[in-house]
Amino acid sequence: MSSMKKTISCIISLTAIKIIFLILLQLSLVSSLEFDINYPKQVEQNKEFTVSISSAPPPEESYDVKIFVNKHTKEFSEIYDGEKWRSPFSYLSSAYPNKIEFKILSHFVGESQLCVRLRKTLSPNEKISEVCSPIEVSPLYSSQEEQEQSTNKEEKEQKTKENYKETEKKEKIKPSISGNVSQKVEDLTINKKIPPESTEKIILKTGKSQVKSEKDVLSTKQEKTRLAIMYSFAVFSVLLIIFLFLKRW
Repeated sequence: MSSMKKTISCIISLTAIKIIFLILLQLSLVSSLEFDINYPKQVEQNKEFTVSISSAPPPEESYDVKIFVNKHTKEFSEIYDGEKWRSPFSYLSSAYPNKIEFKILSHFVGESQLCVRLRKTLSPNEKISEVCSPIEVSPLYSSQEEQEQSTNKEEKEQKTKENYKETEKKEKIKPSISGNVSQKVEDLTINKKIPPESTEKIILKTGKSQVKSEKDVLSTKQEKTRLAIMYSFAVFSVLLIIFLFLKRW
């Protein structure tokens, strides 16, 4: 009996595993809707453009639609639902194929992707179909800003031209000024030469003073040495006399 129970439990387990496997296989084989999108590849910021959805053949069932630029939040883009602009986070219910063109606004600036997602209205848990393609969004300038930019550009160009002319004038003036200055320096050096006799006298005086100072230094050193010898000899003589006097006593 115990073996029969084990066999039955094994058969039931294998059957359940097969059923689960077949269900998962069928879900994976469910093909998503294939579709194409058409839209301008280059758009301007905050300026609406149209995205068209097409599929061959058109589906019999209705699909929910989600279209966004970069990310599906209102910060980056918005979609028009027929009455107002709204965040692309939520799907437009049963929008396709009843409607094939959708208006989009992009707040994002730069190179990114435009994505379109389709989901079955009656089976929202099934696989979602998605197509993404590159898009470039350029910033939208007002006419006043463009005019200010062009004016600033012209002013910069005019300033650069004026600076270039001033540098050319300065370069032309520099050689003439340097030539005049060098000529004046040469004239001054020629007119103000030092006589040779005065220089010789100055050299002789300096030599005599140097010799005299050296002799004074030598004489003072010799006198100090001589005085030291005399004082030491005197002290030695006194000490010797005292020693002899004491020895007699």
